[in-house]
Amino acid sequence: MKPWHDYTPSQVEHLAEEAIDRAIQHIQREMAIPSGDAAALFFQGEKYRTIVEEFKDYVRFEIRLYRDSIGG
Repeated sequence: MKPWHDYTPSQVEHLAEEAIDRAIQHIQREMAIPSGDAAALFFQGEKYRTIVEEFKDYVRFEIRLYRDSIGG
């Protein structure tokens, strides 16, 4: 974990992609799905990029919210 103010744009993207991957893995684990093949088909191309962008927006929102709360 890093301090909120130390994230570069590429690290924000990595954080968003990792969150999506973990969410997918959680669903697969809970449903006892042995393979990620369906997820790979479902989350491809523009659909995946759109979700990544939404998660990146969320990360940046958290950064702004925290920065504003401490008056920075």
